[in-house]
Amino acid sequence: MTELQTERLDLRPYTEADFDVMARLHGTPDVMAGLREGALSRAEAREYFDSYARDWRERGLGIFALFDRIDGAYIGECGFWVRDGFAGSALRYILDTPHWGRGYALEAAETALDWGFRDRAVPVVNAVSRVSNPASERILQTLGMTLSDTAHKGHAELHRYTVTRDDWLAARPLP
Repeated sequence: MTELQTERLDLRPYTEADFDVMARLHGTPDVMAGLREGALSRAEAREYFDSYARDWRERGLGIFALFDRIDGAYIGECGFWVRDGFAGSALRYILDTPHWGRGYALEAAETALDWGFRDRAVPVVNAVSRVSNPASERILQTLGMTLSDTAHKGHAELHRYTVTRDDWLAARPLP
């Protein structure tokens, strides 16, 4: 199992024991307001959960569950998932409200992207953000992603950002 660490976070694929906390996160309206699908039922969350496991099995990459390294608290999720209409992989991050504004999303996304580009040779990563979520847009810009679509799939409220493996590695050479 692929496990990553940052100064503050443990990132690992979800296990079945994590389903309840993931389903609660995905069912929280405030948390999911910025995502296209909105809050999910438990059954809908199960579909996502199972798709995450399938991505890990079939592609060798997927969504990581995020945990606080000190107390083990569940923080949210971040990683790669398959999206229709994208070349390459899509970056996804969702954090529970007590953890907003503390830099966890950027920390997790940067770690996941670096691993994906260096260890899995992902060629390109896309991410979609709502214009009404400027914090998410700042994260994507800070990661070096460039705005590639201002009306993703015809929706003026959705921006798509992109970064290629070559651009990522050029901006972050190994020491």
